[in-house]
Formats: sequence, structure tokens, C-alpha cells
Amino acid sequence: MTEQVPSPQFNSRNIRIFLSSTFMDMNAERNYLLTKVMPELRRICRERAVTLTEIDLRWGVSEEDSRNGLTVELCLMEIDNCRNHPPFFIGFLGERYGWIPRHHDLLSYWESRKESPYAQRIQQALEQGISVTELEMRYAFLENPSASDHARIFLRSKELTDALFAEQENPQREGFYDPADNKLDTLKDELRSGPFVGIDGYKSVEQFGQAVYEFLYEQIDNIYPSGSAPSTEEQRERSHKIYSASRRQEYVPLPDMRNKVLHAIIDAADAGKSGYVLIRGESGLGKSALIADLQLWLPTQGNYWVHCHHTGSDGSHFLDDWVLRILNALKSSGHLSDPISESVKQRWEDLPMALRSVQQGLNQTLVVLLDALDQMHDEDVIGRLSELFLVPGVVLVATATPQIEVPVDRWQILTMDSLNQSTRRAMIEAYLKRFDKNLDPALLNTIVADDATRVPLFLRLMLEELRLHAAHETLGVLAQELLATNNAAALFKHVLQGLDRDFVRPNQTNLASQAAQLLALSWRGLFEHDLSFLLASPTDDCL
Repeated sequence: MTEQVPSPQFNSRNIRIFLSSTFMDMNAERNYLLTKVMPELRRICRERAVTLTEIDLRWGVSEEDSRNGLTVELCLMEIDNCRNHPPFFIGFLGERYGWIPRHHDLLSYWESRKESPYAQRIQQALEQGISVTELEMRYAFLENPSASDHARIFLRSKELTDALFAEQENPQREGFYDPADNKLDTLKDELRSGPFVGIDGYKSVEQFGQAVYEFLYEQIDNIYPSGSAPSTEEQRERSHKIYSASRRQEYVPLPDMRNKVLHAIIDAADAGKSGYVLIRGESGLGKSALIADLQLWLPTQGNYWVHCHHTGSDGSHFLDDWVLRILNALKSSGHLSDPISESVKQRWEDLPMALRSVQQGLNQTLVVLLDALDQMHDEDVIGRLSELFLVPGVVLVATATPQIEVPVDRWQILTMDSLNQSTRRAMIEAYLKRFDKNLDPALLNTIVADDATRVPLFLRLMLEELRLHAAHETLGVLAQELLATNNAAALFKHVLQGLDRDFVRPNQTNLASQAAQLLALSWRGLFEHDLSFLLASPTDDCL
């Protein structure tokens, strides 16, 4: 079995808050949270380098549109996502119990998603005859009391419900009042019996909003106190760590490539040899994952100090920022006494001597990993790198697509090959193991043998699609459909078109494709609330 190298753990500095309530009757509270409370909390979080995202799956969606199994599953899935980034749950109830799904309401869901990890819990809710709102609360904390510190429920007074109902232009009583044969009172009594209720009977929306603000502020202050914000340098390091860790997830090491790189480093580190190594290969072959793997593997193979830079992972595509990161890393070794210059030109001039000083001080081979030269925005990237004077014991290992040309007299060139069938099989088995899944041996052989799966990016995306969308009986059909796309670009398009169909709205038939376009055009991605705003229809209430 190929050796696996563990990935380091790090703090994500994210907070995700799931908002749970019934629909139209609680719009006043939702609007107050989204327009008054959350913007102020986001401002506080931004000062502490924390990302705050509220998850409001009822925003811009009618109750009728939400009555399907996929929406119920998304609610549970988002609760799990939020649970990992507390405080994670705010619930609020008035005089309405909410929609109680029946089995026939979810027929299309059972046909397409019956092997989902959430299907069993949804089936239990059907058998219990509970509303989706109660299911959310049970799943979030009633069935997991240890989560109570990070979840709160707020119960509205009947007088406030009466007042809000009276303000409606075309009031529909069933939209504000529905005790569901005492199921609402039973749920409220259970909530009151535990440590979950923040206010029992708030008299105004403002009182509700203030109580939510105080609860969330206290939680934020406990987890990310004022003054704890990381520096710009620390934030960049975190971005690179997150990216590296994501590349190593379910990664199957490539022994041949590992050894080729190791031997090239050994040759390059010798006196009189070139200190430059280029790993070249087409997009999607796993060059970034290889670099992330080498970052942790190389120190286990000898006396190596390793620095890793993934172009673009911190938002920068420029060599000047790469140089600053290396100098900061070298400075932290304790073998550089001089401060880092404020002058970009001087940093470039100082880098060779800084590398020499640290190499001699540590008495280690310094390996500088630089991923994706083709994504650098500088002019003459190769020329600037080739002019660096790399002393013996310092090696630059870079990756690029075949379009990048380098001087062959200075660079050792290694070719990144596509996956052989044994590695494809190992990757599939590693992925399936993580999710406790299996494939029929005949289907596994079909996938392994198909030429399209020689590209890791295609194979990974295909496995995600099979896991998320195929029932056992339809796995073979879906697998053939995905294999027929033949390349990663066509498969991405196929996936987006499927998501467009899943999340179609009136006058918005391509939401997923639009979201992908917006993300591609952004500099460093988008906050979820910003993406929601950009995707919203002009008729959405919260705009």
C-alpha cells in the first residue's frame, strides 16, 4: 500500500448560521435579520478576519416551490455544514406549525435520491408526521443536546402575531395561524423544557432582532475575540494551507512521480548542477495535488526544508508576492537577522543571499515548490526566475502546462503523465471508502478502462456526480452518460446544465450556470450573501 501523508489541521475562521422558521408569517423577522442584524455582525466579523454567512433557504422562494424532497434534504445538509462553523442555528416560531410533508409530496425525491444519507431521516419525519420546521430543529439540536450552546430558539408572542397579521394587505389566516392539532404547542413545550429558548414571547420584531444580535455577538466574541484577527501574512498562509489540504483530500500518491522529483532534487542540489526543476503537464492531470503531496512527503525522505506556493490560492498571481512569502518563511527560520526590505526590487536582490544564509544555518536542502507558472500574470515569468542565482543546496520545483517554455540548459524537465489503470482504480476506491460506498465490479472496470478517466479532474468530478445523483439502479446509466462527455470541460458543462434543471425558477432557468460564470469572473470568489444578491430575481422580497 502506498504511504499516505497526514494533512495539518487549521482554523477556517468561518461562521455559518442556519435560519429556521415557517414561511410568510415570519417574514418580518427574517427581513429584520437580513437587513439590520446580519450586516452589523458581518462588519464586526470582517474586522476580525471572519466570514459570516447566514443560510436562509426560504429567501426568494414561495412555500409551494419549496415543497419537495430536494429542498428538505438541502435544509439538513446546510444544517450539517453550519454545525461545523458555530454558532450555527437560529430558529423562531409564531402561531403556525408549518408544512407537514406526505409521502406522495416527495415521490420524485424517492425516485432519484433514495440512497442519499438524508433519506432515512426524512423518512422518519414522514412516519412521525412532523413539519419540516420541527425536523430542522430536531436534526439541529433536539436530537443532539450538546449543540445547545450554539443554537437558540425565539418564540413570538401571540399579540405580535395578531398585529402583524392585521397589517397584511390580503390576509390569509392559515398563513399565520395553524396549531396542527396541538403539534405546535407540544413542540414549544419541548423547546421550553431545555436550554434552547432565548426569548419566550417577544413583543416586537426589534426586541427579537436585538436578542439575536446579542446572542450571536457573544458567540462571535468568545470564538474570535477582538484583536485576534490574523495579519495579512497569516491570512495568506491560511489560504495556501486550505488549498493544499483540499488538493490532498482522497489523493492517491504517485510513487513514480514522487521518485522522479526526489531524484531531480538530489541531482539539482549537488554543486555545479541546475537548481531548477519543471513538472509539465496538461490541465487536470493533478500537478497541484502532486505539489501539495510533495510538501508533506519530501521532509520524510531526507533533510529537506520545504516551502510551497500555489499561484492564485491567496488571490495573487504575481511573482513579487511569491518572493515576499518566501522571505517571510526564511525569516521565521531564525537564520536571517536583517529586516525584509520595503522595496520590491531590493527583495529580489536579497532573495539569493537569504536562501544561502538559511540553507547554511539549517544545514538542509531548501526546496521551493511553485505551482502553476502558467497562471502567473507577470511578463517574462521564466526569465525572471531563471535569473535568480540559486546556490548549491537550493532547488526550485515548479509546475506548468506544456505551453510554458524554459531554457533546457538550466531546467530539468519532468513530464506529468495521465493516470494508469491501477492508479485510477486506487483513486476510485479511496473516494468510495471515504463515503462508505461501493461500485459493482463490472461498472468499476468500465470506469477504470475508459480513456476519459485517465485525467484525474474528470474522474473526480464523475465520482462526485455518481455519489450525489445516482440511485443504485441507475448508476450504470448515469456512468455511461457521464463517460460520453469525454473530457472535463464537457463534463463540467453537463453538470451545470443538470443543476440548472434542479434549481429552475420562474424566469431563471440557468441559476447554476450564472453562479459559475460570476465566480469565474471574480477575483477571489464571492461571499455567499453577495452571490445571492447577484443571482436574485428583481421580484425577490429581500432586495
